[in-house]
Amino acid sequence: MDDNMIPKARVRFSISCSKLRNKDTLSKSDPMVIVNVRSGNNNDFEYVGRTEWQRDNLNPTFNHKIDMDYTFETKQMLRFIVIDVDDPNKVPEKYVPHSKEGDLLGMGEVLMSTLMGSRNQTATMKLTGQKPGKDYGTVTINAEQMADDARPDDALVFHLFGRDLAKKDGPLGKSDPFLVLSRTTLQGQKQEVFKTEVVKSDLNPSWKPIRVNMIRLCNGDLDAKFHVACYDWDRLSSNDLIGEVDCCVQDLLDGKTLILVDPSKPDKNVGSLGCDKATILRLPSFLDYLTEGVDLYLNVGVDFTLSNGESSDPTSLHYADPTGAWNAYQESIIAVGEVLLPYDKDGKVAALGYGGIPSGEKAANFCFALNGNESAPEVQGVQGVLDAYASGIKSVKLHGPTNLAPLIERAGMIAKETSRRSYQVLMIMTDGEITDMVKTVDAIVASSELPMSIVIVGVGNEHHPMEFANMKILDGDEKGLVDSNCRAAQRDIVQFVPFCHGRGMSQAQLAKAVLHEIPMQMVQHYVARGVKPKAWQGTHFDMLPVQEALAAVANE
Repeated sequence: MDDNMIPKARVRFSISCSKLRNKDTLSKSDPMVIVNVRSGNNNDFEYVGRTEWQRDNLNPTFNHKIDMDYTFETKQMLRFIVIDVDDPNKVPEKYVPHSKEGDLLGMGEVLMSTLMGSRNQTATMKLTGQKPGKDYGTVTINAEQMADDARPDDALVFHLFGRDLAKKDGPLGKSDPFLVLSRTTLQGQKQEVFKTEVVKSDLNPSWKPIRVNMIRLCNGDLDAKFHVACYDWDRLSSNDLIGEVDCCVQDLLDGKTLILVDPSKPDKNVGSLGCDKATILRLPSFLDYLTEGVDLYLNVGVDFTLSNGESSDPTSLHYADPTGAWNAYQESIIAVGEVLLPYDKDGKVAALGYGGIPSGEKAANFCFALNGNESAPEVQGVQGVLDAYASGIKSVKLHGPTNLAPLIERAGMIAKETSRRSYQVLMIMTDGEITDMVKTVDAIVASSELPMSIVIVGVGNEHHPMEFANMKILDGDEKGLVDSNCRAAQRDIVQFVPFCHGRGMSQAQLAKAVLHEIPMQMVQHYVARGVKPKAWQGTHFDMLPVQEALAAVANE
């Protein structure tokens, strides 16, 4: 998928501070907050924005909001720098702590994923300063998706009616009114967007509901004006203008009466238009569901087949390097785990192995707990997975073949039993082609109706050829999967990424490649079941019809 097609969202930060230190002798500190971000593996922080300057306030709630792009698959570290300022006009974007432009009151950092995955998307951080352990106060951040931002598929659906329209067909006749909606181009020309049907002989007409794309009508801006002209249709001559009015989408949502004006007789009453129902249909986003408390749960499956090589062999994909350098499996665990786990409230990961013979067993097992506890295979965080993996490569005998179906079936069972607020992500790491293709396809198709996604990382290095033809079939981007009973997958839930260790792909790049389809896959699942975001209740937003919404997701 092209990077330009990866869905992004705009989020808005509301910022407040509490119990800031007083840096001024005769008055209180005059705070301002500067927001920076470091993305992926970048070492440098970049400027995002800053709040207004508040005078004499140690507990400020800032009015100016900070907006920035949120990208699910990228690790984004946010830094909030609180400074005491004498002259806000002298504070540069790249503020250097302890510079003459302002005294540092404290700094706080939080991952965007931690913030967005927290309850109510709110995080409070203790500020740090020059002296560790000293109380510098706190900074509180609340993040919210910018709901008013236009989305490509937003559609305005509304019903217009006319009242007391002027007669244009003589004293004995009535007008045959219809409406034309136009937008004004940058060149100042009117461009027709929609035309209603003609209602014959009616001065109080009611037209059929109108549906128009918001971008086409007003570039998605609720307050941008567009033009509505009401005409009297004539069979034998040109249509007569009854009246016209400029309005905006917000006027329609508010149900305002639109007074028509005839430019040739501006003082004459020519009637009005009313709107008794207006709704914005839109495609829900990943953040719409995330803000409702949907948790992502990570399951990790590690390949213990013989083709990986023994961990003592420097050419092995499981090589336990005495210098502490990560192998391909460890790099994959870190890259994906660090992005996903902040969205998991308890931070636990099911750490599993397949294709090897666990300690105490005599035959190959294709779904076993790396911690040895089959009833509770969860470990705590990324480090817990790394520790369980390190223990596994010492105790599990490499064997084979490469069967993936048992792992997928287990994740599917969990997905089936969990609440609708849970979404499973199964990451399978493998070094070669699978040997149970039919059963694996059957398991994927069965799982496609469940709240889960599967990411497959094909690992290799200069000593191990990258042969993953079947994995590309499982990915389903070019052709949808069909199981052995001729049932088609309800949606594409698999993303495959080859990862050649030591060949230049960073952890950040790997995470981006592996995870960027998950937001759309999750939206597809909930949309297919007609699940509307609860935050839309009591608003003018409603969901696109299910099939149309699914088509919109597929096109993103």
